[in-house]
Amino acid sequence: MAEVPLDTKDENDGFLATPQEADRYHKWKDYRSRTLAISSCCTLLTPLAGTMYMPSLDEIISTLDTTEEMLALTISIFMIISALMPMFWGPFIDRFGRKKTMIFNLTLIIGSFILAGMSQTILWLILARSLQAVAASAIGTIGGAIIADTYPPKIRGDALGIYAMILLLGTVIGPILGGYIAVWLNWRWIFYLVAGISALDLLVVILFLRETLDDSLQKRSMNPLNSLKLFLIPGIGWSCLLIGSIFGAVITMLFTMSLDLSRDPYNYSENTIGLMMMPYGVGLVIGNWVGGKFADLGYKHRGGGGRLVSAILTALFAAFSYAGYGFSITTGSVVGIIICTILAGFCSTGGRPGLVAFCIERGGTSAGAVVGCVMTAQFSSGFVYITLAPLILDHISTFVMFLSCSMIILVTIPPILVVTSMFWGKD
Repeated sequence: MAEVPLDTKDENDGFLATPQEADRYHKWKDYRSRTLAISSCCTLLTPLAGTMYMPSLDEIISTLDTTEEMLALTISIFMIISALMPMFWGPFIDRFGRKKTMIFNLTLIIGSFILAGMSQTILWLILARSLQAVAASAIGTIGGAIIADTYPPKIRGDALGIYAMILLLGTVIGPILGGYIAVWLNWRWIFYLVAGISALDLLVVILFLRETLDDSLQKRSMNPLNSLKLFLIPGIGWSCLLIGSIFGAVITMLFTMSLDLSRDPYNYSENTIGLMMMPYGVGLVIGNWVGGKFADLGYKHRGGGGRLVSAILTALFAAFSYAGYGFSITTGSVVGIIICTILAGFCSTGGRPGLVAFCIERGGTSAGAVVGCVMTAQFSSGFVYITLAPLILDHISTFVMFLSCSMIILVTIPPILVVTSMFWGKD
């Protein structure tokens, strides 16, 4: 990497393009840890909302007198709204700022969790989940944008890894906490608890979060369709496709695992199902932490292309781990399920920090819009997978379905190899 003038070099911030850019990042040097902690805690609400009620799916079907297909809509509609809204929220926060938008959506998500807990019909629950998706998509987009605002490229991958690691703690504690709450109280209290956590986050944001959007940057267009052009920037579209293919397999596994383990030959209780999901969450957390370190190491030695090495390696192993999970759940191998879920969790997220950091760097100053594109790709894939999964399982085995998920992941790897070679050694 070429040497730059001294006034654009900082021992922690790394190498920056201009004195103006150096000043923009350096002023956040003593505040970064706080912004990272606040952003992570707020975004933690999304996985908590999505995973805490997973162990109670059968109980919800019984309580609301509904079907498995209708209950799947509470997840698939959450996914499609989460896919569409970041295309609006990304340009919105790039134009109007992070903090006020965060306050509004935390208030909205508190009300939506309370509404979900009060649900008397499946349509009521679907409405509540839809509002949760609107708010959660904004909160997730804002969190990634705040990190892009405050962390320079050289240490951004590590920050994104820590951010995602804390975020994915929800997938570890969510099913466990939700399972025990369902046993001690009932599934409604799952949503009430998350509403209380959201209220604490709102108070912290109001008191301690500062606006991080740089007012000196050019204001972006509010037209959501303009964000679609970011997918055409070399590398962003293919990176988002890989993220989406892996997330689709993730959400499919979480949904089918809860139902499979509650029935023959397992017949597990809600709290046991929650514990069985824990190995996957542990793998996710470790994968993100290691992936963030590896992404920054790759950037240091091989530039933008180096960020993607971890994504290629972990995607390969993720494909094999999901196929292994499908085989284990079909044959009744509990040990196989645990081993494959840990490996799947690690590999599913090990490459994500590098992919997201790469996309942010390719998108220039449109950090919010780029994070919105990543979330759109992720949740669009989740919507397709979770909508089709119950229908597909009527015709093929669980093993064949997860083998298909693995093949889709493998197909997305060759384009990433091409992108890696294009940006190898380049900033």
